[in-house]
Amino acid sequence: MRGTSTPAVAIWGVTLFSLAFVAFVSWLDALCILELWFPLRFFALAFYLLSTLAFLRWRTTRVIAAGSVGWMLVFLPQVRWNEVKSFYVDARRIESGMTASEVRQIMARHMEVGVSYHPTPKEQDWLPRPPDPTKGMIFLHSVVGWTDHCEVWLDSGGRVRDIHIEKD
Repeated sequence: MRGTSTPAVAIWGVTLFSLAFVAFVSWLDALCILELWFPLRFFALAFYLLSTLAFLRWRTTRVIAAGSVGWMLVFLPQVRWNEVKSFYVDARRIESGMTASEVRQIMARHMEVGVSYHPTPKEQDWLPRPPDPTKGMIFLHSVVGWTDHCEVWLDSGGRVRDIHIEKD
């Protein structure tokens, strides 16, 4: 009797803890808190694994933990909860060596300063000047004030040299 009750309690405990923790991390992700500092996602994962380590000797708890880790590492970073998170998902798809047209194709749903979005005279006081289109691009996710933005800098051949994603 004792051998069956301990695993059952551990399995239920790990299940409830995993559901609560994954819900909490998903909430943080929806608020884009995990975008402030990308390694925060890995600290959350390490905390989760250390918290469940003692209970991973049972197969069922290992499956639950593996599913939770998979959700937090693989699936969750790609979920587009809202416009801001969608902006980050798209901006992280940009890679060095891409052409300007490939970048524009990825960022098509967002506003490019000087192309699809022209700041008002008042906004021009606090917006950085849009770069020469042959040297770089700035993308915004929203027209309401200066928000999160992605700066893409091109080399002399018109390919991506540097990407800078800025949280407001």
